[in-house]
Amino acid sequence: MCRQHLVDSLAATLADYRQGQIAPIDAARIGGWVSQFPEDTHLSILAETDHVLSRTYLKQSAFESFFSNIITDAGIVGEDARAWWARSRFFTQQGLGRSQRELLALFDVALLNHCGLSYHNCGEAQGRLVYIDDAVYTGMRVLNDLTPTIAEAPAHSDIHLIVYARHNQGAAYATRELEARFRRAGKTATINWTYELDLENNEPLNSDVLWPKSVPADAETQQYQDTLTRAFLLRTGDSVGKNGFFSSGARRHLLEQEFLKAGAHIRAETDTLNEYARPLGNRVMQDFGFGALIVTYRNCPNGCPLVFWAGDHPLFERRNN
Repeated sequence: MCRQHLVDSLAATLADYRQGQIAPIDAARIGGWVSQFPEDTHLSILAETDHVLSRTYLKQSAFESFFSNIITDAGIVGEDARAWWARSRFFTQQGLGRSQRELLALFDVALLNHCGLSYHNCGEAQGRLVYIDDAVYTGMRVLNDLTPTIAEAPAHSDIHLIVYARHNQGAAYATRELEARFRRAGKTATINWTYELDLENNEPLNSDVLWPKSVPADAETQQYQDTLTRAFLLRTGDSVGKNGFFSSGARRHLLEQEFLKAGAHIRAETDTLNEYARPLGNRVMQDFGFGALIVTYRNCPNGCPLVFWAGDHPLFERRNN
């Protein structure tokens, strides 16, 4: 496949990224981005990045379809969707970021179309609490948002979290910790999840994140590794992940190695990154990074590899919270 075709395909995949806020991701931007990798890897990196992002980049239309489907899903709302949503209270006090406000606006369109309701007019005092966001990565956003609600919550809370994608380690952590925080307050909570993509990032074998099999021998990656105070569990095998985001084990390995090397270089050369900016994405734990591949039309999360959003030639212009 020729370079121009790959560039055009990737640009088409990302066409609605922050549409109306920034210039479209075009051939010049993609060319600058791929230039940070060894020249003999350019075609393979372009091809695999386009393959992966065609599965992990979430367009606005994906959210619109997702919301339309769940609003009338009898497995969630029973036989009377309108009554179910009318009783629900919607969480609207997100702290950092704008994802919830923007996604609630999309959800409201679907709710009006299917049920003739607006979330502004829904909610019984003791009704379930509905929390909507684009994706769950570490689970900390959910915890930070919902913990302040515990003080005024009833003796028992039914919490329904709706996200397009969730990383299972973060979702499990958020569930356990929320339940524990309610218990410490002398209350109980039932946590329910609705999602389209369930992403494996708890164990490496079938993981849906960038999880290297080996550590490249280049100087900057080795220097970064020397700063780590905990052992890093390397991936084994040639899995393309539970959700099959990668085209092959070999192409997955290529992205992991080249993104890790480039990320280590960006980290070494950039003095504006915070202390948790790992080569493969922000993470509190000292390792090579979160490795997230989910990017939405709204923004690129900092849990994605640094080559996506940092350095001199990022693929995505990231909006900071």
